Amino acid sequence: MKTIYYLASFLLITSFSCNSKSEFEVPVIYVSAIFDEDIPENKYRAWQTISVEPYRYAISESNLNIYKINRENEIIASVGGSGFGPSEFQRISKLQFDGNYLYVFDNIARKVVVLDGQLNLVREFVIKESLVDIDFTIPGIAYATHLTMDGWSLLRYDKNTFDLPDYLHIETTRRPEFGIAHLTVYENTILINHIFTNRSTLFDKATGTTSRIIYEHLDTRPPLRRVGTLEVPEGPVWLGGELFDDQIIQLSKEDERFTVILTNVRGEPTLKIKLKEDLDTAVIRPSGIFGSRDESIYYYPLERLTGNETSKPI
Repeated sequence: MKTIYYLASFLLITSFSCNSKSEFEVPVIYVSAIFDEDIPENKYRAWQTISVEPYRYAISESNLNIYKINRENEIIASVGGSGFGPSEFQRISKLQFDGNYLYVFDNIARKVVVLDGQLNLVREFVIKESLVDIDFTIPGIAYATHLTMDGWSLLRYDKNTFDLPDYLHIETTRRPEFGIAHLTVYENTILINHIFTNRSTLFDKATGTTSRIIYEHLDTRPPLRRVGTLEVPEGPVWLGGELFDDQIIQLSKEDERFTVILTNVRGEPTLKIKLKEDLDTAVIRPSGIFGSRDESIYYYPLERLTGNETSKPI
């Protein structure tokens, strides 16, 4: 459990060296909360599960299977395996529930698999576009980020066909890392995190307008190092972001310690929260931060981290 898989299409990021050069006066809070469920060793990752009461669904450690788990934490059904046939996968990069069905995205095979609550196959679709990330949470519609050689696009698919998407936003850039974008869809807004650039794009669903956020406390052009055929930043790189009330909550790493930073929509920091535990990995989700150290799973609810127990993520 010492390897974190970032949910950004085909890229597997195994380590970051993140030391922010910026300093600012904000409170530092130390909190700790042990995730109190017994996670079967080497079965699945706690942060890759979704709850559909009274069950949970999870992606396996191999990224090739989906598990259905009961309240006793027993795997009662599974589907998947390596291959290109029905309900077989090359690499599962997304699992979401839209209120009716489970949607699974395989970013290597470029296909969407639709399952019912018993993990029976409903339909499969082949996606023509090269997608970095996709969100299935809205009934009838899926939003996705599309990477090209000279830019990126925000797409909208009809979930009945997954064909001929609408291009909601197109942006051309000479920096291909701008196109590596993880998105989170909310009721009125889509937050698009460009993970190698320390910036985000906010898309207003009602007006179709976009606004760019540059996080002033983080270097927007970190030094690069070559990994195979790719150039990846040495740091600092922030590891995701979510809308939280009227601000953005980010997960980063400073001085070898995972750190949560709250910023306004102008990218200005308002609160820094250092996690007390020396974690091996951590990832941000709408409900909070999941982390691991050795065989222990840690869970930090966003409300507890920010000191706002009554506030809920959007």
